[in-house]
Amino acid sequence: MALLLLFGAWYGYHEYNRKIVPTSDLKAELFVSAEEFIQSFEKDEAAANQKFLGKIVAVNGTIKSMDSAAGRISAIILGDPSAMSAVRCLLDSSSSQRIPPLDKGKPTQLKGYCIGATIDPLLGTDVVLERCVIEPPQ
Repeated sequence: MALLLLFGAWYGYHEYNRKIVPTSDLKAELFVSAEEFIQSFEKDEAAANQKFLGKIVAVNGTIKSMDSAAGRISAIILGDPSAMSAVRCLLDSSSSQRIPPLDKGKPTQLKGYCIGATIDPLLGTDVVLERCVIEPPQ
């Protein structure tokens, strides 16, 4: 019993002090365009979840808009400016990455963890990536 308690205490301490690996240091497992990413969730959400959920995905697309909080960009929305659907890339707030000047309508590539999609027949599909970083052009 004492050994089990000791192991539990060690495990708890280890998990509490675990460092998060910055997304910029991780390799993307999948590469996809914003349009393909959205279409895969609209076509078959279960299959798309199995393929993308919890994985690091690099997405190429056109900047539709940007959300700001406290004077800094918090999210970049990619996709066709004339469509309701989009890829919402929530930027990694713990990253020290400098965000280059970004303009609507410009192509860019972001990398982040896929956490799923919200699908609404009236409002379109929002595929969400979190802990995103801007990737250099390839």
